[in-house]
Amino acid sequence: MKEIKHGTSKKECFACSSFSVPKIIGKYKHWKLRECPNCFFQYWWPIEQASNQYFEEKYKSFSEASSRPDFGMNQKLALKFIKSKIEKRANINNIFDVGCGEGMFLNKINNMGFSAWGTDFNRKAIKKAKKIFGLQNLYPFSIYDFAKISKLPKFNIITFFEVLEHIGDPLKFIQTIKKLLTNNGIIIFSIPDAKTYDYWEKMVNIPPHHLTRWTKNTVRQFLNHHGFKVLKIKNIDRPDSECLFMNLSLRIGSKKNYYTALSPRIKIIWKYFSLPYRQIIYLLNLKRPTIFVIAQLK
Repeated sequence: MKEIKHGTSKKECFACSSFSVPKIIGKYKHWKLRECPNCFFQYWWPIEQASNQYFEEKYKSFSEASSRPDFGMNQKLALKFIKSKIEKRANINNIFDVGCGEGMFLNKINNMGFSAWGTDFNRKAIKKAKKIFGLQNLYPFSIYDFAKISKLPKFNIITFFEVLEHIGDPLKFIQTIKKLLTNNGIIIFSIPDAKTYDYWEKMVNIPPHHLTRWTKNTVRQFLNHHGFKVLKIKNIDRPDSECLFMNLSLRIGSKKNYYTALSPRIKIIWKYFSLPYRQIIYLLNLKRPTIFVIAQLK
């Protein structure tokens, strides 16, 4: 049995805000994986937020590796919710997507008649989104630098898909989100579920690109403590066999994305013949590795 050690001093938990001595349950290089004994939220210590340059370099080929003609389940559910608000004649004008990539989701939002805004560390992705979709309100900034822009509108909905696990200071992040939202504004996001981690997920959910580990319970506590009412939270599928190549590249520190380096024929083989293990598990409802959340500012 692995020995569980304790830290030497009390720390405030990012999720439940309790003060306690965290357990040390793992280690990677100079980082230690800490766990709150009250809510079981996990985070890597010391918290060292990766730079913009790190994300741009490591994720520069992600859009190619994960490009599909359709949206992921998280974005489909977000669009379904937004359409339901339209049908109810809800007052929605401005929508902001944190980590917008090449802007496919925001292009859909723009075509629905909303004012679409987005940020992403990848400058090339932002440039491409502007060129292909004609989206103008996109910025290669962190959310904190974006929030400093003068005369920003308030946003009715803010989305951040697969972003929170990369954030070194979740408290600062959610506080910035709150400042950008309208009264009763809504957040929609998705995040990996630490309870579903198998060998591969544990291998790649490490610093500096993944800094925190979340479950539905810790997400609920985090949002409740910071003034949000959870409207929906559930586990959803995320067929990510293609992204596995990118994650493995990150794990071994390679600058080369193995998926994008493959020939088109091998890509097709990988895409359609690597799925049975993951997809059958997903379809049988044995493993739904992503948490999808809709919450409203109280």
